[in-house]
Amino acid sequence: MWGATDRLIDDLKRGAMAVFFAIALISLPTYMSGYSAQKSLRGVRTVSQDVINFHQRSALFALIFMEAAGVVAWYGLWYSRKGAAMGPRITAAAVLLSAVTIGLMGS
Repeated sequence: MWGATDRLIDDLKRGAMAVFFAIALISLPTYMSGYSAQKSLRGVRTVSQDVINFHQRSALFALIFMEAAGVVAWYGLWYSRKGAAMGPRITAAAVLLSAVTIGLMGS
């Protein structure tokens, strides 16, 4: 009975890591589209350049942490590719980096 539960938990971890990795892949084009939007809004008087610059810096920090979470998630998927259990350090690192990313995106 416990073996089936452990297998289910490992499958859930792998699924979560795949989601983290997919989000990290999508994050780069999303950031770049915001950068292009910033360039197109230069010179518009009704738009505060200070707010845009603050938003871009915040987005860059969030991107860095999301990409770091994606690298950790990829490593976890690579490590567990042959059915090996994913270590608690990999899981903790991915969750911690994702939590920091969510905090950065919420501010």
